[in-house]
Amino acid sequence: FTSEKGSQFTINITKNLDNGELNFYTRQTDDHGAWYLPTPLNVDGIDAQYTQLGTLNRQATIFTGPDSQAHDIDLGDGRGWDGHVSGGSIKLELKNGWHFSDRFNITKGDANTYGLVPSGSATTIGAVADNGQTAFGSVTNTEYASDTPVQQLGRWVVLKEISSFTNDLAFSKKFGDLSTTFGYYTASTSAKDWWSLGNTAYHVLESGGEALTGIECNQSTDGCDFNYDISSTGDARTHALYVTGEYKFADAFTLDVGVRQENHEVQYSVDEGLDGIITKAVSYDESKTSWTTGLNYSINDYMGVFARVNRGYKMPYFDDFRDNFDA
Repeated sequence: FTSEKGSQFTINITKNLDNGELNFYTRQTDDHGAWYLPTPLNVDGIDAQYTQLGTLNRQATIFTGPDSQAHDIDLGDGRGWDGHVSGGSIKLELKNGWHFSDRFNITKGDANTYGLVPSGSATTIGAVADNGQTAFGSVTNTEYASDTPVQQLGRWVVLKEISSFTNDLAFSKKFGDLSTTFGYYTASTSAKDWWSLGNTAYHVLESGGEALTGIECNQSTDGCDFNYDISSTGDARTHALYVTGEYKFADAFTLDVGVRQENHEVQYSVDEGLDGIITKAVSYDESKTSWTTGLNYSINDYMGVFARVNRGYKMPYFDDFRDNFDA
C-alpha cells in the first residue's frame, strides 16, 4: 500500500517600504506516513529489516469506552499533519532613531497518529494459543505452527486538533553605547485530543504479519493488555513584557541584561475512560519573572570569553498537567 502520501504548498511575499519591510507567508500541508514501533530483539532472525505494517493488518477494529464502542481504523494513515502555518512580520524605522517590529504566527490543523506499538516481548504461538499448538490468520485463515514467532501489538490512535496564535511586538533604540529593546509577547493555544491507546492483539512477526484467531484475548473487546482512552480539551494564554539592554562600556567589554515578566493561564479538562466523567480538571494562573545578565570580553578579533547568569521558568502545558496531575 502507499505508506507515504502528502502535499505541501508555500507562499512567501515580502514588500520593501521606504522605511522598512513587510512579510507574509503561509504553508499549507496535508502529509502523512506509516508509523510503527515494533522491533522485537529476543527472536533470532527478526530485526528491523522488515516492515510489520502491511495489507493484512492495516485495517482493524478497536473498542473504546464503557460500552465497548467499535471504531474501524486504518493504520496506514500513520502520523502526519493536515493544516497550515501562517504569519508575517513588519519592520519599520521610526523617527528619532526608534525601530519597531512585530512578528505573528497562526498555526491550525490536525496532528493525528495511527500506528502499531509493541507490548511485551516476542513469544511463540504454542505459548499463547488456546489449544497450545496452532492459531489461524484472521485474514488468510492460514494455520500457523506452534513455533511461529508472535507478539502483542497495540493499535494506537491519537487524534489532535491544534490551534495557536503568537505575536511579538517590540520597540528598540540605541542611546550612544547602550542598545535597548522593549517588547510585549502574547500567545494563545488550544488543543482537543481523543486517544485510544492499547487495543493489543497477537500478530505474526513477519512483514505485514496478520492478527490471529484461536487466542482468547485476541477475540476480547478488552484486548490482550492495557487500554487507555481519553478525551480532553484545553486553552492556554500567555502574556509577557520584556526589556533588554546591551552596554558597551569599553572597546573589549560588553554587558547585557534582560528581564521578562510573564503571566500564564491554563484551563484544561480530561475525560479518562470516555464515559462522560471529568477525571482531571485544571485551572492555572501563575506569574513569574525571569532574568539574565552576561559579560563578554573580546581578547582579539578571533577570541573571546564570557560569563552569564540566568534564572528562568518553564510554564506547564496540557501534557504536563495530565501526566503529573497527582504529583
